[in-house]
Amino acid sequence: MANGIDSQYTGIGRVPIVQEDTTSIWDAIVPLAQMAKADKARQEKLKLDYAALQQKRDADDDLNQYRQDSLDQQSVYQKGQLDIAQERNQITKMEFEKKQRDEREAEDLAVASTATDWKDQVSELRKLALSTGKESYNARADLIEKDGVVKDGMQPLKDNLMQEDNPYKIREYLKREGGNLNKYFPSAYKMLDSKATQLESKYDVSEREILNSDIYKASVQEINTQMGQPGMLKAKKDGTKYTFTEYTNALQQAKFQTQDVMQAPQREAGIMPIGDDDMDKIWNNPEAREAYFANPLDDTKSIMKKFGMIEDKEGDKKLSGDDDKKPPIKDPTISELESKISAYEEAGMTGLKGYAEVKKELKLKESELNRKTIDDRIKDLAMRTGESEDSIRKNMLRQTRGKLYQISPSAAFFTDLTLKK
Repeated sequence: MANGIDSQYTGIGRVPIVQEDTTSIWDAIVPLAQMAKADKARQEKLKLDYAALQQKRDADDDLNQYRQDSLDQQSVYQKGQLDIAQERNQITKMEFEKKQRDEREAEDLAVASTATDWKDQVSELRKLALSTGKESYNARADLIEKDGVVKDGMQPLKDNLMQEDNPYKIREYLKREGGNLNKYFPSAYKMLDSKATQLESKYDVSEREILNSDIYKASVQEINTQMGQPGMLKAKKDGTKYTFTEYTNALQQAKFQTQDVMQAPQREAGIMPIGDDDMDKIWNNPEAREAYFANPLDDTKSIMKKFGMIEDKEGDKKLSGDDDKKPPIKDPTISELESKISAYEEAGMTGLKGYAEVKKELKLKESELNRKTIDDRIKDLAMRTGESEDSIRKNMLRQTRGKLYQISPSAAFFTDLTLKK
């Protein structure tokens, strides 16, 4: 190359230049090794950078997750707090509403409790049961209604008995209805009980009054004349002596007869008590019960006839012979004694001893006639029914004693003795 121009363009040949090779293999290896080392270092650095970057990413992810978790937890907490607040508000609202309902219920119950009429109480309690759904109010209303009906039913009888002057009628009512009367009208119960006690002292005949009466003294004198006295009893027509038992029985009979005479005005006025069987029939018939207890009518026989309680059957008729439908034929002795009594009464001499003796004799004759009538009736029934006389006596005793007691306590006693023989 001459003058800086390549020989190919000048035509001048090239002269090869021989140079000595001064490089070695290691000159190539070393750079390669260095390059490899540098590349390894770079790779290591890249790994470290990647690890650092990954660590940073993981940290960022953890931070983000932590932040997200924190946000989630905060959201859950806030939601929980909101739910708790809403629940508390709901509870407060429910408590407030319950308090209002309880106050209204208490007010309605107070209105029902202060009602003077039991029907108003029942109506208010039924409304409470419907509005509250509590059956206990219906149960309470049922009890009040039951008591109210009983109380209203007692009112008329109670008011009428306050004006009653028959102690036995009052006692009968207290015996059958005294528990309810004392429950619903305690003051009325005390008043009726006290009134019955006072009236009983007016109508009852004490044993002392019987023993001190002229009728009984006259009867004792007659008994002593006929039988004698204890320790000196006389002989009968058949020659045997009267026994002490016969003497005491005669005295007892004289007491009953005296009581009969002294209580006759009370029986005639319907004041004396009636038998349990008849009273049961009257009590179990509301109309008959009202006719007897709520009115001044004391004639139980007319009440029983009016309401069809007297049965027309054998063994349940009057002992005077109602089944024959004919007026009984009076005993001549009884007719004579009745004429004497009428004469005494017309003459106004009822205070004489003779009048009392005739009255007493008439009682004895009537008692004897009653015994004979009973015996004849029993024999007649035995023939017609085929039953034994003893069975008929027991049946008549059971059926007629209460009725006879209404007519005459002593008649009932004598009938007992007669039928039991």
